[in-house]
Amino acid sequence: ATLSSSLINLDSPQVTMAGMWRQREGDSGLSQLRIRHVPIFSGLMQQGYHLWGMQIGRLQLDSGSLPADALIGNVPLVPRSFDFTVDTDLDAGYEWHADYTYLGELEWHITIGDTAWLSPLDSGPLYSIGVTRQEQSRWSFTFQRENVRDSMLSYIGQRDPYSGVIWCGVTETGLDFTWDSPISPQWSVTTEINHTKLRAEHVPSNKATKIRAGLSQSISLRHSALLHAGPYLEHQEYDRNLSLFTFGQGGYFSPQNLSGIGLASSYSTADGHRHFIKAQFDVGYQKFEEEAAPYFPLAPDGRMYRPTEDTHTLIRLTVKSVVKLTPHWLIGGAASYLDAPSARDSSLGLFLTYTVKPRGGV
Repeated sequence: ATLSSSLINLDSPQVTMAGMWRQREGDSGLSQLRIRHVPIFSGLMQQGYHLWGMQIGRLQLDSGSLPADALIGNVPLVPRSFDFTVDTDLDAGYEWHADYTYLGELEWHITIGDTAWLSPLDSGPLYSIGVTRQEQSRWSFTFQRENVRDSMLSYIGQRDPYSGVIWCGVTETGLDFTWDSPISPQWSVTTEINHTKLRAEHVPSNKATKIRAGLSQSISLRHSALLHAGPYLEHQEYDRNLSLFTFGQGGYFSPQNLSGIGLASSYSTADGHRHFIKAQFDVGYQKFEEEAAPYFPLAPDGRMYRPTEDTHTLIRLTVKSVVKLTPHWLIGGAASYLDAPSARDSSLGLFLTYTVKPRGGV
């Protein structure tokens, strides 16, 4: 059989230069976060069933100016000025990861990386090990350890302005399971389960469980494009509320109860053409509860944060696109927007890729 011209050299070695910008709204100096990941260099090489990749990128973070009365670190009973400077605009150096994937009936993958080199705290190695079955009924298991990127405190850690001690830098270690199975020619059921343990320096450990289940209808459109849409239910719970910024808190969203319902949809064009577009749009409703929490979880002094209970609409949008400029050059980008109880978060990424062999499509 003759290989379609659009599929020629899709396994070509390639190198990419990229940049990523992200903004998370919040309180200046605390939960606010701006990330600049520029430049990013990556390479990809495939030989038969074996796929290798490597990426390195420079990380810069900015959480805005820190108010003099901010509730951060070992806040004294009698207010006073800070004794140490807190870096809220930081060049964290370069972070990297390397990947290997075996592209068989069972797809195995492993990723190994590290925290940015100039981070205040060394959180240790980051990794992901998983297996995926790419059949009509698709499932995957992944065991991973990764940073929690909700704030500068949770991502890389910060200095306590009163004692000078550097604390936090949260890592999340646990298991992800996803299962997607057809129940008719057009409908499928999807289940996602995530159970993790969160650890950080001078912060109590925490556990989190997240479950999402949904139905999806597949609709074929013109030019082999696909639309998937259907309802979903979700639930999340953490053992502790460690969402604040005083010493011993973790600076990451950690509700004791979050329940949601919504509609998820996705659209994608066919592979192998001059351009490719993939978009996902979720809209829903979430209710969450955060329990009262001590200022200092490891050494309570009686001061407490009040419990929180609220409802919020959820809007999540992601768009990715790739265009073939010439047989050797691809250009593309990705954008996302999230409006949820956890945060209002947006990001933009751009990339330029050179393929060693001329490609017929993307």
